[in-house]
Amino acid sequence: MLWQHLPDLSDSMLNLDRQRTSSMAPLLKPSVIVIGGGEDKVQDRKILRAFVEAAGGAAARIAIVPSASREPEVIGNIYRDIFRSLGAAAIEVWDIRERDRRTLPEAEALMEGFTGVFMTGGDQLRLCSLVGDTPLFHTVRERVRQGRLVLAGTSAGAAAMGHNMMRGGQQRSAP
Repeated sequence: MLWQHLPDLSDSMLNLDRQRTSSMAPLLKPSVIVIGGGEDKVQDRKILRAFVEAAGGAAARIAIVPSASREPEVIGNIYRDIFRSLGAAAIEVWDIRERDRRTLPEAEALMEGFTGVFMTGGDQLRLCSLVGDTPLFHTVRERVRQGRLVLAGTSAGAAAMGHNMMRGGQQRSAP
């Protein structure tokens, strides 16, 4: 059973920064796109276009996770329109506002056919509290590692991907 083979994720959401096992085949395309935030959503949209292309271009099936946002419906619809205009075949917004309670088989069934997952910006602590260490994101993580799924995140969505996550601080202070 897949669940039994996953490492402990209690300290992070996806642990995508950990080394892949040597027995896995090399990936043919990027599987993780980390966007610092403030990406161009209007003009060239280069990074968002690269995500759609990596997820399959005209055949891309993308799930948007706007859970970090204070306005997940609005943000989800913005990205849905962007990915549609960039040619993705199918786009779904997973508006998760309470801790995800899917079982592993339910999560695997939900993920079937998706080629990309995009996590929006907002509050990374909110995002991790809703989906971190859940069967849904264990499934996302495993599919990324297998090269079956492209994961992208901007701002909070990017911050939640690694083993360590910064939080807090003041808006005006620089690292």
